[in-house]
Amino acid sequence: MIKSKRKVFISRDLKPGSPLFDLAGHLEIIAESLLKFTPVPFSEIPNADWIFFYSQQGVKHFFDQWDQQIGSNWAAFGPKTGEMLKKKGLKVQFTGDGVAASTAAGFKLLCRNQKVLFIRAAHSRKSLQTELEGTCEILDLVVYDNQPREEFSIPECNTLIFTSPMNAKSYFQVRQPDPQQKIIAIGDTTRQALLDLGAKEVTIPGEPTEKAIVQLLVDQFSL
Repeated sequence: MIKSKRKVFISRDLKPGSPLFDLAGHLEIIAESLLKFTPVPFSEIPNADWIFFYSQQGVKHFFDQWDQQIGSNWAAFGPKTGEMLKKKGLKVQFTGDGVAASTAAGFKLLCRNQKVLFIRAAHSRKSLQTELEGTCEILDLVVYDNQPREEFSIPECNTLIFTSPMNAKSYFQVRQPDPQQKIIAIGDTTRQALLDLGAKEVTIPGEPTEKAIVQLLVDQFSL
């Protein structure tokens, strides 16, 4: 039985300034990624018109290994990844909203018949590549491996927030879904993974951002 009705878990290591910390006076926020990341070495990259990053981890592991100048256009799946590229001093020509279908719809207007190099994790679902098949020439570069953590200690929480399918899988390898818990998924792909894992009801924020998640929590707890 859940003893605390005010504990919220999110499967992400939150950065300082996250809007979720604004709720710290009302809720205990437990933020922890359930994944481990290791670099995948590479020594060259193919020529491409665009270099497209799925995640902040992709940006980190790419630039940890590559410091040569590149003449391609830069693109990001979501705003946080785009911000990280800009902090590298790069001009980002396209930033999506973190949702595969809508991001692909926008990017198709720019990349038709061009070469796009996707920087990704070893176990990426390649959702955007699937949406763009037939529009552009898709190239692939794996720069890091992502695996579920084998051990973690998370207290019982009233609300669980999952930020990726693999985080959800990692959690439910250890725990069984509790019908008393509210479950939030960052987007449709993670929601479907949770349903496949046995969750009965999963809520999605209006957009895949921490700000939108905060609004869900405010509504849920009547804050």
